[in-house]
Amino acid sequence: MKQIQLFHLPIHNEIPKKEKINNLTQIGSTTHANNEREMNDFYATPSSAIENFLHCYLVRDKNKLQKNVWEPACGNGQISEAIKEYGYHVTSTDLIDRGYGTRKDFLSFSHNYGKGDIITNPPFKIINEFMQKGMDLLENGQKMILLMRLLCLEGKTRNTFFQKYPIQFVYVHTTRIACHKPNEEKPTTAMAYAWYVWEKGFKGDTVVRWLP
Repeated sequence: MKQIQLFHLPIHNEIPKKEKINNLTQIGSTTHANNEREMNDFYATPSSAIENFLHCYLVRDKNKLQKNVWEPACGNGQISEAIKEYGYHVTSTDLIDRGYGTRKDFLSFSHNYGKGDIITNPPFKIINEFMQKGMDLLENGQKMILLMRLLCLEGKTRNTFFQKYPIQFVYVHTTRIACHKPNEEKPTTAMAYAWYVWEKGFKGDTVVRWLP
């Protein structure tokens, strides 16, 4: 049986200078993930992690998004506001009303409500459902970008999905991200995360890139 290489690893020798991002938490080999989980799996994404990815994806690597972007698990609006800073029109929704965006269930949609690319940090317990719904709603050429744990590369069910919808890019955070529950002063989790980028209709090898 021929073994197919999943990842192609390019080398980036030059990265545009940028103000040092120091809002991420780097720890040793210990992750703090055994605390009681937030009821609706809402853990706010650090603004520095979002800006880090957007800068590298849009500025350093010169990728583009469609003019319209949909954030379907917007929470308190961290991702939506960061995307707006780059001049995009963002439609923000969430299953739970957290004082930002419109209350709507992403998994119940039968059409692309945001009329463009989809970017979000999906609830961990329904990541598979989010991935499938996103690809069902997109048209060829439109993108889905999800912030997920590195361990999401594992699993037979997800592997079947990845074979059908190859990941175009995986942007790996070189420091672990500390997310936190609502009204929590200090984060209780610090884990390895990456931004997974799909373009519907893409066929090819996955490219792994690293975030500074």
